[in-house]
Amino acid sequence: MPPPKPNSPDADNLAENEDIATTDNKLWDLDWGLDHIDGRTRFFLQYFSDHIAQITAVINLGFNGYRDLVLPYAELNSLIRKAIVVVAEQHLALKTNSCAPYSPTYGSLLRDLVARSNQCPPVQDELAQTALLLLHIREMISGSDNFKLIYGSLRILIKNMVLEQNLESENLVLGRFVKIQILRVSLFGESLFDEANGSEFLLAHGEACLEFLRFCLRLHPEHEELMSYIFDLITMACDIYVQRATHNPPMHQTVPSVERFKQIAEKVNIYDNIIGRHLLAWAYFVVAAESSTDSHREFFLDRLQTLHSMTGCGNVLKAMEQIRGFWAVQGTTRWTRLLGGPTQALIM
Repeated sequence: MPPPKPNSPDADNLAENEDIATTDNKLWDLDWGLDHIDGRTRFFLQYFSDHIAQITAVINLGFNGYRDLVLPYAELNSLIRKAIVVVAEQHLALKTNSCAPYSPTYGSLLRDLVARSNQCPPVQDELAQTALLLLHIREMISGSDNFKLIYGSLRILIKNMVLEQNLESENLVLGRFVKIQILRVSLFGESLFDEANGSEFLLAHGEACLEFLRFCLRLHPEHEELMSYIFDLITMACDIYVQRATHNPPMHQTVPSVERFKQIAEKVNIYDNIIGRHLLAWAYFVVAAESSTDSHREFFLDRLQTLHSMTGCGNVLKAMEQIRGFWAVQGTTRWTRLLGGPTQALIM
């Protein structure tokens, strides 16, 4: 039997949304016990813990690496602190339907990363790797056109470090967690960069990139059934992507694969209160793009619309817009060929 759902957080979320919509300066004057950190920054650190860490989770119960490993480093290190602030600033702006202003913190963070790279290459700099990872969370939230520019820095890490190292050999828990998450980003990022690199990467490294799921399964063996469904969904989405990019079969031939994915996705519905909100965003995007029947298209657009209503992340809106563009030319152009353009967002 599947585990029971936790209590619905809807009432709590409503109260929280009312609170975060208040951006009066008095928020920054609160004394939360971190004397060396200003009140505004403390607010955003708490905001990250309350509203963003849960989005990134696989199973949002107990341990959360972004909250329990990454966030504590913000108290000790200004680079991580700035990275968390720019992520939280972006999410709060979208949550309150306001334009994200130019962030001096963002500019300062980029300058710090450049300066650090001149002293120590990011491949050897765990804190720089963590900051780069957080910048990709910001890209996920914003849905901006900067994805390919930001992701270029991460590709160097993947090529020179992550795929050549045994993750089990990492001595520091934070370092291992960050590398696992970089692999997770690369699974989705490479496929969005362009179809040639994407299909080659998924075939060669897709299995290694699923380490973030194996990591979660070791933490939550009681949810083995749920994790099995998640493995299946992401693996099926990878297969659908590669098949379209490399063989471009007639659309009617992939309808059964889309239907099998849909049936498993429906089984995951009962776990909606415990899985990370953005866990299946990329998989839904891929299979929605592959959908050719009205019922399948309606199902996956509804999933993405629900996801956006829960998280407010801009990349979901960009995903839906891109999918409709794919459908408009489905009979003449394979959708994977249209990935990686100048307005491509990070969908994950």
